[in-house]
Amino acid sequence: MGILSGNSKDEPMHYREVFGAWSYLLSVNGLIAGYQVLANQTGG
Repeated sequence: MGILSGNSKDEPMHYREVFGAWSYLLSVNGLIAGYQVLANQTGG
């Protein structure tokens, strides 16, 4: 169960992996919101 066990599937995510996942999620949600605003402004 440790770092040296060799099986990384049982290990929790590293803090940088968590930060990257949350950053990706927030940026994608922001882009979706921006595209919705643009689509509503153009009447699409």
